[in-house]
Amino acid sequence: MLKKILFALFPLALLLFAACSGSKKTATPAAATTLRSPEIILNKWRKNDADALKNYSARAKIYTESQGQGFEVNANIVWWRDSVIWINIKKFGFEAARVLITPDSVYMLNRLEKTVLVQSLPDLQRKYQLPAGFDMLQQTLTGQLWMPAPLDLNSDLDQDMHRLSGRQGNTQLAYWIEEGSFLGRREQFMREADGLKIQFSDFKKNAAGALFPYLCETEGFSNAGDAFKMSVQMNELEVNTNPGFRFEIPAHYTRETTLGGK
Repeated sequence: MLKKILFALFPLALLLFAACSGSKKTATPAAATTLRSPEIILNKWRKNDADALKNYSARAKIYTESQGQGFEVNANIVWWRDSVIWINIKKFGFEAARVLITPDSVYMLNRLEKTVLVQSLPDLQRKYQLPAGFDMLQQTLTGQLWMPAPLDLNSDLDQDMHRLSGRQGNTQLAYWIEEGSFLGRREQFMREADGLKIQFSDFKKNAAGALFPYLCETEGFSNAGDAFKMSVQMNELEVNTNPGFRFEIPAHYTRETTLGGK
């Protein structure tokens, strides 16, 4: 079931794991050896915000694997803060899918099967028990950990980093933040035996001066034994250039009412 959901939600899942590249790498982080309070860690982490980034266009290479089967695609992404996420997905040089995500809705054009799916983003969030909707996608796209508010966090040391952990409802959340730069390196969301792990690495500066992870690696798993892995590598990025995009639904496309079915 998880595999079917994730592959149907591939364009949406891609956004959760995408990030941006630049030209200047950060130094090797120092090991965290002194316990700090959650307040101190969060205050230092927030200094890495991406408020100066209003929009961007980028290219990405995405590899995903589930149950021993994997595939690789290329994608073009356009993002506008608080407004639009647009994705064009290509395979063998041809457009396979086009996706438009707004704070309210998700539109998916399947070019191969000539179908279109239009659904409420909040409905998808509830149906598939996603931690959040557009806000979480946007945070990840701008290289930020997603932390719902209010959230009571504890801090400790783990894997040479500061770890913040807490709970929202029946979901356990954990974040790993490195010493020195206080960049978010990992986040994890666990609900019983279902989980999602996201790891950011190879941080670089973009043209707006903000640090972003060049490589994102993701792992998801369920209590039914389903699992998937995904890696996203960005290779081109233009920031604050007011990129355009197109999204029209052809009249002859068949409308789907649910993901993976008509």
